[in-house]
Amino acid sequence: MKRLRLNKKGISPVISSVVLTATVIVIGTSLLYFTHSVGLVLRRNYFEEVYSEIMKLKERFIVEHVNYNVTTGELHVWIYNYGNVTVNINVYVYKNGSLIGSDENLTQVSTNSLVEITIPLQSVESSDTLLIEVMSRRNNIVYEKYIVP
Repeated sequence: MKRLRLNKKGISPVISSVVLTATVIVIGTSLLYFTHSVGLVLRRNYFEEVYSEIMKLKERFIVEHVNYNVTTGELHVWIYNYGNVTVNINVYVYKNGSLIGSDENLTQVSTNSLVEITIPLQSVESSDTLLIEVMSRRNNIVYEKYIVP
């Protein structure tokens, strides 16, 4: 039986070097683009977090005045924004630790402006102590204590 002779000649060293180099370049370029895109996402997330904290620090508002109208049963709260950014706020009123009224409309208070918020209350009597909590959308909180006349 006659054996067939197979051509056992391999590819030339030049061609194998070119294939290996091309493979390394493709893998390296893929890794470069992947790390670049991950870096962009991380940088964007970091920027958004820092920007949010800066805006939170720029928020400045106070409870300027509080008045309870006995005839209408409404509490009037005046909020003054003395910060550099517009503030969106909710107002909560507590009596003895229980919520008795609120305004959760995210009232917008522009820079250097005063806004009156009216909250209808029930079961409020003379000499009751009310705790007024003003909370911004960025979770800054201002408290004011008010004693009903």
